Amino acid sequence: MSDLLDDYITEDECAKALRRHTRTLHRWRDAREGPPFIRLHGRILYRRQSVADWLLSLEQGSAA
Repeated sequence: MSDLLDDYITEDECAKALRRHTRTLHRWRDAREGPPFIRLHGRILYRRQSVADWLLSLEQGSAA
């Protein structure tokens, strides 16, 4: 049986994956920007798929 939190990464892991500092993620949360997150017992967690979806939403260019 898998753990319910297997699909989540910590704030540090997310910052590392996005090559940003954790302060940047904090600033994005305050501005209501950046990938969606949850707060669980004071910890910030990001669902891997939500971060990937957020990145896709940033793509620019024509569909042609």
